[in-house]
Amino acid sequence: MVKVIVRKIDSKKNARRRTIAKTHIRDASGKPAGYFTIDTRSPTFEDDLTRVYKANVAKARSENKKFFGAPDRAGRFTSRMK
Repeated sequence: MVKVIVRKIDSKKNARRRTIAKTHIRDASGKPAGYFTIDTRSPTFEDDLTRVYKANVAKARSENKKFFGAPDRAGRFTSRMK
């Protein structure tokens, strides 16, 4: 026989953070853009800010790699100044 247990499921393990929200808008040129909104009164504000910062850095590095071929800089200069 199977024993059935009825209890409330702890939602903290798989819960999404409600203190960070991503809003989608269009910029002045009409291209879609998104930005993060952080709840400043949240008890996890420092962690949320760190998480958003890391996401922004990862996105910038990805865009730089697509554009320049390197994640952190524009690459080598083709001509040197004399």
